[in-house]
Amino acid sequence: MNHRNKKILIIGSNEHFTLEMMYYRALRNENNSVDLLSMEKILSLDFILKIKYIFPFPFFIAQRIKIIFFLLFNKKNYDLIIVFKGIYLNPSTISICKKLSIKSLWINIFPDDPYNFSNSSMSNKNVIRSMKFFDYYCLWSKKIISKINNKSILKKNKLIYLPFAFDDSKKIIMKKTKIFKYDINFIGSYDNLRHGLIRSIKIKNFIIAGGYWLNKKTNLTAKIISHVHNKKLFNIVSNSKISLNILRPQNFTAHNMRTFEIPSMNGLMLTTRSNEQNIFFKENKACFMYNGEKELTQKINFILNNPIKAERVRKEGFKISKKHTYRKRARYLLRAIY
Repeated sequence: MNHRNKKILIIGSNEHFTLEMMYYRALRNENNSVDLLSMEKILSLDFILKIKYIFPFPFFIAQRIKIIFFLLFNKKNYDLIIVFKGIYLNPSTISICKKLSIKSLWINIFPDDPYNFSNSSMSNKNVIRSMKFFDYYCLWSKKIISKINNKSILKKNKLIYLPFAFDDSKKIIMKKTKIFKYDINFIGSYDNLRHGLIRSIKIKNFIIAGGYWLNKKTNLTAKIISHVHNKKLFNIVSNSKISLNILRPQNFTAHNMRTFEIPSMNGLMLTTRSNEQNIFFKENKACFMYNGEKELTQKINFILNNPIKAERVRKEGFKISKKHTYRKRARYLLRAIY
């Protein structure tokens, strides 16, 4: 069947850097008609984020009502309705929404671990209860898919392995240079695991960008700035000898968004060792990997002392990354469904 010219509704954030906006652009580039129903602001004031974290339920109610009223008065008859994460949903809300969109297939693209209830912004029990109400459920981790299969929550043909990728909607010209502004960078939010690992790095020409670092007493010698996206992100990655990628526990066997973004920006990725990353980017050929503080230090020293080898790995990573765009992921998703 034709996987183009579909009428698609995306439900998620409308901020430029989010996963849903990357798919929005990719699906439109595949000649589909795509609307976006904006549900939340990722970058909100700190006190609003704290309220959402402590008392999420009132926000969930408001978001459910917003979707129901949108479908009640919208007459577009969407072929696909794609929910990104949707932790605010529950089974009864989805049932009501499906009755208001009889012709639509409902898809969930879940970019976190649905079984991680430790953080209210990650997941909750309604996420698991709601799974079977979706026609297709897309996950980035084979381990999580296996877990769901073992629990027989969904039919196997309704689960789709959908890895992350990189956004190629805007072409960035890669400059060829041997002069780097930074020895190493890390771009990502603060957590104790990441802080503990980074604290072992004794390189002074080091830049960190991401949420909550500026609010913490990190005792780091690195330069610390707030969130970066788009060109600022590219400028840091492409101007660094090493781009550090630290997987969180939920990603340990898999990968994260930076797995594809760093090589696509002509960055040299040094990342937590994992099986899935090694499938996408072979260790010592398209990226470098480490396991623990000792090996991390060894790999940093090796890269800095072997610029010719490092440049070969950088170029190979950049070359391979072109196979992993969100446009290709969108095409794969539609073909899997149709």
